[in-house]
This record gives sequence, structure tokens and C-alpha cells, in this order.
Amino acid sequence: MHKCFKNVVTKGTLEIIHRNPDRKRYHNRLLLADAYPKLIDRLIVIRIGFLNAKFHGISDFSCSKFMEVDFRDTMFYDKTMFCYSEFKESANFSGATFDRNANFYRSIFYGKAIFAGAIFEREANWTKSKFISNILFNNSKINSMQFEKVMFDDQSKIILNGSHFNSLIIPWNIIKLYLFIDVDMSAIYLSLIRSYKELGWWNDADECSFQYNLYMNKNRLIKVLTSAQTMPHLKKNINNIKLLKFTKNYVLFNNWNQIKKIKRILLRDDLPKFIDFAAWLCGYGIKIRYLILPILLIIFVSGLLFNIINHNSESIIESLGNSSRLFLLGSLGNLSPPYSYVAAFESLFRSFVFAIFIVILTRKMFR
Repeated sequence: MHKCFKNVVTKGTLEIIHRNPDRKRYHNRLLLADAYPKLIDRLIVIRIGFLNAKFHGISDFSCSKFMEVDFRDTMFYDKTMFCYSEFKESANFSGATFDRNANFYRSIFYGKAIFAGAIFEREANWTKSKFISNILFNNSKINSMQFEKVMFDDQSKIILNGSHFNSLIIPWNIIKLYLFIDVDMSAIYLSLIRSYKELGWWNDADECSFQYNLYMNKNRLIKVLTSAQTMPHLKKNINNIKLLKFTKNYVLFNNWNQIKKIKRILLRDDLPKFIDFAAWLCGYGIKIRYLILPILLIIFVSGLLFNIINHNSESIIESLGNSSRLFLLGSLGNLSPPYSYVAAFESLFRSFVFAIFIVILTRKMFR
């Protein structure tokens, strides 16, 4: 059974009763009174829709159970409450407008939660809610949204494409697992970074910023690889290569030997790509711990060169020790070539690492 109340305008109480305990049958009653929209019985087992409806008073649908509900293009002029409600199938709020606070505290969405094109003028609260399927906010306008302690199913996705929001209160370690990655997500990442900074969640802002840099670099590689098909001198190498699909920003081809050859040609003398790699190796100036790997690598390489120059007259452990002292102290005394060349190389890299370290530390202290 599907009940649809289209173009309804309520200025008083809206009471919908759906259960008859004596006869074990279901019926519907629509009453207009003088207070505010509310659900008396708190149990809805039918499919119900309020298309293009207007609720001028407080709308309280708390503790209700919906099969499938449709609030497309509905206007909620006052507070809206769906606390402790259950949506057994899809819940469609696309194009809806919430002029005041919208509260979905501890609600459960078993089907898709569709808020595409919705407008939230005030705060929207989904704290401790649970989503079994996807939640769609594409092309929506959001002032402030709380997603603290929200639970998602393993296959659930948060779709924010084309949305605009001022504040999204959801920890990065949660949203990164369920955020749907589309072709262009740069605006979403930047909005999240701004939101985290305004909240003072600096660790979340750093993690999101780091992921944003990874995303931009992968996109640049995708553009380079796909644009290769327009380069005349590479056409003979890519005639048999088919672009299979985009999956989380990775390009999959059916002939890896050919694509590796193309990459070598495309990235030859490509200084920007080297800079991108160096930036990743240094944690994009965000994560100090990423400096550990290049530091250990340069110490090992320099120690190996010292050992080779000495014709293995000292053990590799001693050479690594000299390299470590050179990196930490900046000098090993008067060295003659070719030792001085290795020392100059390691000292140059040491200065570069310390400069990055100071930049990262300054950013963290004075933000």
C-alpha cells in the first residue's frame, strides 16, 4: 500500500495513526488541529509520501518506522525531528528544504538515504545514526552537519559530489573509509580541510590535506597517461591499449609492458613529476614521520659509498656510523676527494631535510 499526500500544507497538528491493536489491522487517519505535526502511533508500516508538502510548524516524526518514505521537494519551515526512527527501505528527501534544525539522532537507514539537492539552512544532526546503504548529499547545500559516532555498513558510501557545506563534523578516520571518490573531488577535500581547521581538528586537517595531495598527484598521472593517445610519436605504442576503467583514481590497462614504456617516455625530463615524488617522500610538508624514510635512505647510501671508496677496508657498520655522524653533526673533519663529494652530497640533503622539518614544525606551532 502506498499513501501519498501531495502538495499538503499543514499549519497545525498532523496526526497519522497506523495501527489498530484490537483488530491487528492497519488504517490511516489524517487530522488537522492546532499544534504541530507529530506522529501519534509512532509506527508506520506502509509506503508514504509527502511530495511538495509544506510543514509550517514543528515536524516530529521521532520513534517512527517507515517502509519507504518520500519527502521530495518538501518544505520544513520549523524544527524537524526523526530521532530514533527506522527507514526500512529508501528515504527520499531530495530537493527538501530545512529552514530550522533537522534532527536524525540515532536513526537507522536500511535503504538509501537520499538528500540530493536538499538545503539545510541550520544544523543537521545524524549523531549515532546507522547507515546500511549509501547516503547521498550530491548537489546539496549544507550549513552545519554532525556525523559524530555514526555507524556505516562496510559497503556504505557517503556521496558529497557537488555539495557545498560550511561545517561537516565527522572525524577524518571515519569519512575516509566511506567517502565516494568521483572524478573531481578537489572541492570536497578543500571544504573538508577548511571545516576541520575551523573546528580546531588539526590532525584531521593534516590527514585530509595529505590525502588531497595524493589525490591531485594521481589525477595528474591519469591526465598524462590518457593524453598520451593524442601524441603522434606514441600512437604505435598504444594502438592495442584499452582503458578499462577508473577505480579509486587508478588507471588499469591490459598491457603493462606497453604502459610502462609509455610512462618512461612521458616522464622523461619531467621535472614536475620528480617534484611531486619528492613532495610525497617528504610527506607534502605535513607529516614529519615521512622524513624518516629518506633520512635512513641517504644515510645508508652514503655509508655504502664510503665503504666502496675505502675498498672495504672498514666494515659496513663503521661506514654507516660515519655516515650517521656526518648527517647529525654536519662534519667529519677534513676530507679529501672523493670522500668530500659524498660528504657534500649528504650535507646538502641534510640541509634540505632540516628546512622541511622547520617548515612543518612552524606550521604546527603557529596555526
